[in-house]
Amino acid sequence: MRDKTALAPTAALVIDLARNFYAEDELTSEYVKHLDISSAQAMIDEHKRAGIYALTQELISHRKFIIQHAVLEGIRSATEDSQIVILAAGQAPLALELLSREYNRIDKVYEIDVTTLDNKQAIYRKIAPALSSKVLFLQDDIRSPALLKNLQKTGLNPALLTIFVIEGITHYMTEEELRHMLADLVSASHRQHLVVIDFGPPYDSIAPRIRPIAREAYRIIEDNCYLEPMTKHTADEMAALFQSNGGSVLHHYTAHDIEKLRTGQNQVFPEKNSGWLEYVVAYI
Repeated sequence: MRDKTALAPTAALVIDLARNFYAEDELTSEYVKHLDISSAQAMIDEHKRAGIYALTQELISHRKFIIQHAVLEGIRSATEDSQIVILAAGQAPLALELLSREYNRIDKVYEIDVTTLDNKQAIYRKIAPALSSKVLFLQDDIRSPALLKNLQKTGLNPALLTIFVIEGITHYMTEEELRHMLADLVSASHRQHLVVIDFGPPYDSIAPRIRPIAREAYRIIEDNCYLEPMTKHTADEMAALFQSNGGSVLHHYTAHDIEKLRTGQNQVFPEKNSGWLEYVVAYI
């Protein structure tokens, strides 16, 4: 394990749960080999003992798929090159996924995290040197009102479409913190910035058969990582956050929608509200 990058428990858990998705692509499969996910073993074991591991794997694989899909849609719909800003980027290899598919349509990918991502940068350069030349790693606080100004100082072009990825963050923010963060990302035209964001719906809005599974999945993380109960949002509340900033929602996806889009059928998530993660794509 000495030559691998050790991950924090929650980051390691997500990488493990997404392993089936990452295995579908040679580049991301190679990237994951450089990560040490042993810190998540206790949570992985708890998921398995509770009998929810396979279902959570499906949910997280769908999360990775729809984030990639939504960003690529945004890139392909633009008349000019796009910029990608991945907030709280952590160890997910989304930049490689995007650049390997639309290298010529992407001006630059900015990976932002409160901690340094030197090890991740080293892995990118090792396994994908050509792609990594378009990735800029920045250490910054995503809650900072100066974030956008700091990005522009490093080369972010306000004239290009900028796609902000907010994945796996909303659970750990208060509604007020999220409101302020989105307000700081508003573009002058309310059409220059596209946001792809995930969130957890309230338990009482989830299909009854799934509620105990969702509660157990969140409990495992909360208990092992000493977290307060994670923040939940309805799709209407999320839409209102964008609308209050002059934004407009383009898409709202549930696990049911994503499974149909990804596989052409609904076997694992047959009910519209049968997942405990949802997604919004919106201009702001």
